[in-house]
Amino acid sequence: MMFGPVLWLIVLGLIVAGIVWFVRRMDGHAPGGKSPGALAELDMRFARGEIDAEDYAARKKLLAG
Repeated sequence: MMFGPVLWLIVLGLIVAGIVWFVRRMDGHAPGGKSPGALAELDMRFARGEIDAEDYAARKKLLAG
């Protein structure tokens, strides 16, 4: 009798944890299959001087869609 409400709280907690996990996992992928880290990597390559401004602009436009 005492374990009924406790069991329901555990089940509810597992359901909420599953929903949070699912949302975080789906949020990690940008539309079009491109990862959100691609733009950050492009910014870092430009900042390090590995690519010039024209190449940076072209690649940024390509990543934006």
